[in-house]
Amino acid sequence: MTNELQVNRFDDISLQAKHIEVISIANGEAAVAMYYNEGSMKPMNGPAVNHYLTRITQVFVKENGDWVVVASHYSPVTGGSGTTQSSVEN
Repeated sequence: MTNELQVNRFDDISLQAKHIEVISIANGEAAVAMYYNEGSMKPMNGPAVNHYLTRITQVFVKENGDWVVVASHYSPVTGGSGTTQSSVEN
């Protein structure tokens, strides 16, 4: 494994977050967000994904007054074309 972050680039992307639930934890200093992303996208040099449907969980912490994503998980949903990337580390 490498430490290199792969940045995806897109010719077209149209996603909408749906069914958003946020749970505050650690006395308001952290939060977990759970939601679905639905839409379409066209990665550069890749095939179009016309029915992208993915369940997302993200963990946020407050650092110097700003909310920062510290962990993300993406799971494809049955019936849609989901992500092939399950995590990104900073």
